[in-house]
Amino acid sequence: MNRYFSTFIVGLGEVIQNQLDKAFDDFEVDLLLDGLIVYRSSAPWEKIKSLRFLNNSFLCLSEFKGKLNGPMVYMAERVLREPLPQIKLGKKSFRVIFSLANEPVAVNKDLLAKLEQKISLQYKVEVDRTSPEMEFWFLYRSEGYGFFGLRLTRHPDYKKILQKGQLRPELANLLCLLSEPKAEDVILDPFAGSGAISLERANFPYKQIYAGEIEEQLVKAIQEKTKGKKILLLQLDATDLKDFASASIDKIITDPPWGVSVGKDIDIAKLYERMFKEFARVVKPGGLVILLVGNKELFESILKCYFSEFSLLIKYDLLVSGKKAAIYKLKRL
Repeated sequence: MNRYFSTFIVGLGEVIQNQLDKAFDDFEVDLLLDGLIVYRSSAPWEKIKSLRFLNNSFLCLSEFKGKLNGPMVYMAERVLREPLPQIKLGKKSFRVIFSLANEPVAVNKDLLAKLEQKISLQYKVEVDRTSPEMEFWFLYRSEGYGFFGLRLTRHPDYKKILQKGQLRPELANLLCLLSEPKAEDVILDPFAGSGAISLERANFPYKQIYAGEIEEQLVKAIQEKTKGKKILLLQLDATDLKDFASASIDKIITDPPWGVSVGKDIDIAKLYERMFKEFARVVKPGGLVILLVGNKELFESILKCYFSEFSLLIKYDLLVSGKKAAIYKLKRL
């Protein structure tokens, strides 16, 4: 079995472990930290790379335990002394990256050169510090765990390609997974925004997806993205879902306004109250509602008024762009 480690959204360790267990026939957890999981599987690298709910994944080449002074130097010198695992990489270029508590750090130039030479000779690969095809990472966590691994995933720079407020694909994917996707699902996202959730849900089997926004320009903005997919775009008000019959929706997956960018003239408490009233009407008995919410206290105070309509199955606290948030999974009674 190969040994891997992957990073993920802090607060969602239970979800990540469950999804990895579902993804592989053989799966063993060695270590679960907040935001990082170490595990074993005979699954090939390509399988690991295809999992959209993980941030970054690595083939684990070495692990280090204990609180260390100067952890980067210690780990690097250990790797220099010990034999590297045998893996086939082909003729590719690489660079070495050092990360301390999720922040990049530099090391002594001579030490870096020695590491590059050892990796180059061992795996028959060439150094390219600017635009390499591969990266070997040293990571050290504040809990006292360090790792040396080959990075398997390569994501685009989300800061450059995502619109303001748009969910990262990993988070959108997890919201969809929590909805327990089925081929017969009729899905609604009444706060579609840039379309991230609806587009991600379209990667799973489904019957129909409805994506809506109250502003016409937002609906038009995601039309190009949805071409070729069975996603029906609508201009709608999430607090007045008159286009939908009662008990016509299997699942709602959405990211309601957080009360920051929706304008001063909107009462978020009233928005949540009217939203819940409509959700209770259109969602089928036994249907699910998955919500990503920023204003947790306000949301939960309103949710209490609807406990005769919905049961709270689970709540996950997390950070989104450094802000406190929570995912709520509700079931229509």
